Amino acid sequence: MNSRQASPVTICIPSNRPLALAKGPLESAIRFAAERNYRVVISDNSGEGAKLAHFADRPDHVTFLFDGELSPTANMLACLDAADTDFILPMGDDDYVEAVDGVPAFDFSSVGPEVAAVRPLLEVFAVGEGVLRTHSFTIDAEGAADRMYEYRQKVAGDNTLYYSCFRRDDFREIVGMLDGHPISTGDMDWALVYSLVANGKVVHDPSTRFRYDIGKWRWAEGIEASIEAIYRTAGLPREAIAFEHLFRFMDSYVFAFRRTSRLSDLERIKTLYAGAVIFLGHTLHSAGTQPQKFIGFEREIAMLRAVLKEPDDYLVDVFGVCAQIADRLKPGLHDRYIRWFAAVRDLSDAE
Repeated sequence: MNSRQASPVTICIPSNRPLALAKGPLESAIRFAAERNYRVVISDNSGEGAKLAHFADRPDHVTFLFDGELSPTANMLACLDAADTDFILPMGDDDYVEAVDGVPAFDFSSVGPEVAAVRPLLEVFAVGEGVLRTHSFTIDAEGAADRMYEYRQKVAGDNTLYYSCFRRDDFREIVGMLDGHPISTGDMDWALVYSLVANGKVVHDPSTRFRYDIGKWRWAEGIEASIEAIYRTAGLPREAIAFEHLFRFMDSYVFAFRRTSRLSDLERIKTLYAGAVIFLGHTLHSAGTQPQKFIGFEREIAMLRAVLKEPDDYLVDVFGVCAQIADRLKPGLHDRYIRWFAAVRDLSDAE
């Protein structure tokens, strides 16, 4: 019996926090996985010797990888590459996972090919405050674009659907694409989740409780400071923050052409339009209601409005204008985005 048959899920945890902070969350995953016959892969890039020593004597269902030189994306890829189950559950090293008492474990053998993800009961908590809100909604629409719109309606600001059991091959391909991304803004999880939702429905697992630590994203000032730091690290000016949804559109656009997308050509086109409505619609709405954020970019906003009025079927011209705006924010990004898209499309065509 191979490991895919023996265990349906691998909990994948890219870890960077020191042992003192990460021990509780990591050990919660190890205990939970033992109860469910799941596997755990921890890829640690903290470089902390004490952490390596602590996990030296670990159960057989746990794989601990240690490389202090790995980037965040490479750290996640290391987890995914070590997983050999059909489904993976991404988890942060400040989150917790546990079984819900009295509820039978979810049967992954019942999941059909139309399902992209199995989501646990998600509790958003803040240290010292307890549980702030919970999420357990499903995504049920039949069409790919309709599922994207359904997610936009239900998401309510928390992209916590990211912490669900996704098909390993689908999730791994998108994360692998991020390794060649033109920039790294740290919020690609939005486009990733929308793209995976386009691929299939989301069902609920009431037997698993996932506790997400909202941390620095709890208060407006923390959110603002974190976003500014992310964009600064990516080499983008502060003005780029106003265009964060434009960057998300470009990511979702490229992801739509990946090899593991199971959409027909017509469905793919519909998802491109849905991405434009969801992400670029947000950008244009912001430009109309908060024009002070777009001072100096009035021409670019006009270009975007104009090209969205009569886009071609595959929105190639829309993507091109977005790449031009990105280039205005950081010279060289236009060509990098075009090359990134071409590489993904060519790889998909080769399959």
